[in-house]
Amino acid sequence: MKKILITGPSPPDEMKTLMKNQGYEILSPGVLKEDEIIDALVGVDAYIPGGEDMVTERIIKSAKNTLKVISFNGVGYGYYVDVPAAKKHNIAVTYVPHANSLAVAEFTVALILTLMKKIPIMNKETKSGSWHKYVSQDVSGKTIGIVGMGSIGRLVAKKMYYGFGCKILYYSRTRESDIEQELDAEFVELHELCRLSDVITLHTPYTSETRYIIDEKCINVMNRDTVLINTARAELVSPIALRDALVSSKINAAAFDCYYSGKVPSDTSEDTFGLLNLPDDKFILTPHAAYNTVNSNTEVDKIALQNIVDIFTTGSCSNRVV
Repeated sequence: MKKILITGPSPPDEMKTLMKNQGYEILSPGVLKEDEIIDALVGVDAYIPGGEDMVTERIIKSAKNTLKVISFNGVGYGYYVDVPAAKKHNIAVTYVPHANSLAVAEFTVALILTLMKKIPIMNKETKSGSWHKYVSQDVSGKTIGIVGMGSIGRLVAKKMYYGFGCKILYYSRTRESDIEQELDAEFVELHELCRLSDVITLHTPYTSETRYIIDEKCINVMNRDTVLINTARAELVSPIALRDALVSSKINAAAFDCYYSGKVPSDTSEDTFGLLNLPDDKFILTPHAAYNTVNSNTEVDKIALQNIVDIFTTGSCSNRVV
């Protein structure tokens, strides 16, 4: 029986039973540190990393004798898995495209509404005894700039167009003619998108080319009412440029479902970027949880496990990276 190590949440019992009937034993010890992962991978055939695991070359090299598949349970495998190291040691890497796109798109829309309606700061102040009524913004009819028109970006575009009558601008690696026709969306260069958009939302993959794609030059052309949403990777945005823009009210507010280096420091006073102590009407932060819904988790588990089965039974998989 082949062994599969899962360091994230354990899949449902019925899924474990189904895999057992196909000859796979699931080991789910929970969240582990790097040395613990190395120990747990002894004799393991496939590995599904938990949400925050960094699958380093050290881990891969230690497991190379038995490990045949790393099945990443999401889209952004390049951030968490050392793919060149896996390729070097003949370990297949697969991922799960699209399964959590709806969850992330819904969360993105929720962040847009949360910031533009100033809900967090009014909640906090009202509960503390204040009855100050902040002036919020209408969402309907605003211009939404989408950076990255993949599966998530497309869903956000449709929700904002059909739900709120928003004008859709986008910047992406490729033109999406169907979206342009359906939503009357307009493809523009990045700086033009930043200049014209009331809301900018980021859905592009994180690579060496997209690191700090939203830099000081981009932020400087945004208007004072601009809201910036990032449910992808924090490193798409220059932290210093963002902090300066928020402190000086060069832009209105930002909401991130991610943070630099993966998570916040345990002592927020050690935050070198100066974002964590900004007020709730300026900066909202959540722990990269947009994907984490009951339905999307179930679907991701199914596909991640099926990727492993495909590799072992046929040697090929449509979701294989290397």
